[in-house]
Amino acid sequence: WLTLVVTLLGLLLAGYLFMGFYCAMSGGFKILRRNLLSISMGDLRTPINGKGRDEVAGLLKELGNMQLALSTTIQQVHAASDTVVQSSIEIAQGTQDLSSRTEAAAAALEQSSAALEQTTSTVQMTAESVKKASQIAIDNAGTASRGGQVMHDVVLTMERIQSSSQKIS
Repeated sequence: WLTLVVTLLGLLLAGYLFMGFYCAMSGGFKILRRNLLSISMGDLRTPINGKGRDEVAGLLKELGNMQLALSTTIQQVHAASDTVVQSSIEIAQGTQDLSSRTEAAAAALEQSSAALEQTTSTVQMTAESVKKASQIAIDNAGTASRGGQVMHDVVLTMERIQSSSQKIS
C-alpha cells in the first residue's frame, strides 16, 4: 500500500506541478500574444509588464524594449515628416513669390518694350523730319542761288543801263 500511496502522492504532486507550470506558461503566453497583437495593430501605448524570471517574462521584457524602440522611431519619423511638410510649405511660398516677381518682371519688360517701340517710332519720325528739313534747306539754297544769279543779272543790266545812260548824256 505504501508504494501505491507514494506513487499516487507522486502522481498528484506531478499533476499539481504540471498544472501550475501549464497555468503559469499559458497565462504568460496569453499576455505575450495579447501584447503582440496590440503592437501588430499599431498600438504602441499599452504598457507591457514582464513580471517574473522565467522565459516568458524575459520575452515580455524584450517585447517592451522593442515597443519603446518602435515608439521612438515613429516619433523621429513624425518629427522628420513635420520638417519635410514645413520645408515644403516654405518652398511653395518661395515658388509663389518667385512666380509673382517673374510676372512683375515680365510686365516691366513689356512696358520697356512698348516704350522702346515708341522711342523707335519717334526716332524714325525725327529722321524723316530731318530728311524733309534737309531737302527744304537744299531747295532753299537752290532758290537763293538762283535769286542771287537773278540779282547779279539785274545788277549787270542796271550797269549797262547806267553805262548806256551815260553815253547818251
